[in-house]
Amino acid sequence: MGLVKRVLSRFGIRPHRINQMSEEFTILRSTARRYPARPYSCINALSLASFGEWAFEPKLNGWRCVIDMENKVVVSRHGTTFAETGRIMDIAKAVPELAGFRLIDCEFLGKRTKAGKGSVVIMDIMDSPLPYSERMSLISGFAECPLDDIPTNALMRFPSYTQAKAQQVLEDMKEINARRGEVIWEGFVAKHPNSTYPIQLSPNAECRFWAKTKLINGS
Repeated sequence: MGLVKRVLSRFGIRPHRINQMSEEFTILRSTARRYPARPYSCINALSLASFGEWAFEPKLNGWRCVIDMENKVVVSRHGTTFAETGRIMDIAKAVPELAGFRLIDCEFLGKRTKAGKGSVVIMDIMDSPLPYSERMSLISGFAECPLDDIPTNALMRFPSYTQAKAQQVLEDMKEINARRGEVIWEGFVAKHPNSTYPIQLSPNAECRFWAKTKLINGS
């Protein structure tokens, strides 16, 4: 910013205005919009050897959102205010363990399927600098979201599987979707075990450390 100040002064901009512009820039940079990670599509992630060490989390047919614990707001994946903010914040504020986090990447259930209506499932912690395996240890105390009979109005976390285990769970997902008559489970999100959270500066940007593999038509 020192070089910028010198350039601005050459254009006759007064020192107090330069300092004001510097403060505005600092505020803008600190509040830059950050979007949750968007996995790239890889239909063969469950079978490719290159994904052998990755962690696989089941993917629900829910609404992606980010809980901002500091500002007490909930936003969508695209950065817009989430319609269910009050409901979600009531759930989040009732859990003291969440107070230590700022940005929580979640799925909200009940808008696309009947399963788990009103529940929030934690995907990840956006503001943690830790690698994936250590970030998951931060939320290990929360109950895992079950594959079937998902509780309503609850706060849970997604389980994490090895590639081999995910291949087995895939068959359970297909059976549950068929029996329930709706697409509850969409597939898996695979995450590199050593990666930090890949915050995006655009809602449409894909990250290379997360991959998604979907069921075909929910089966």
